[in-house]
Amino acid sequence: MGSGIAAHLANLGFKVFLLDVNYETARRGLDRATTIKPPHFGATEVAQSVQCGGIDQNLDWIAEADWVCEAIVERAEPKRELYALIEPLIGRDALISTNTSGLEIGLLAQGFSPEFRRKFLGTHFFNPPRYLKLIELIPTHDTDPDVVRAMTEMLEELAGRRVVVAKDTPG
Repeated sequence: MGSGIAAHLANLGFKVFLLDVNYETARRGLDRATTIKPPHFGATEVAQSVQCGGIDQNLDWIAEADWVCEAIVERAEPKRELYALIEPLIGRDALISTNTSGLEIGLLAQGFSPEFRRKFLGTHFFNPPRYLKLIELIPTHDTDPDVVRAMTEMLEELAGRRVVVAKDTPG
């Protein structure tokens, strides 16, 4: 799912970093996104604009991001372990989201700093992201309403999404 989201945003001209466990895994995901049917990329050369890396060597790229969209395995503990790694690197004004539909977003953020929780929410893209325009935004009790407004505006105006704000209920 992460490579599909990366492809959609790259198609729109966003600067995109695709991080996975390591470079090779990220590259395989991106390569898959170039051959899948229907295609995730509008033009195959757009895939070359996506910068692949691994959290083993390129975790510091997080500091450059305006939006960190996590789309790893649909299990709470690996997600929380990743958040613990990236929380100190996330820029002051950067937003962070999880692309999940099966986990309670508020539980994923528990125990993290108030600043992290303030700018954390769910962004549930539907698959394939390039073709399905609907996206659910899932704020938690701690998500700042200004973050929800900013994310809604960005997704609708710059990413071509139709935003529905949803309750924090799995599934």
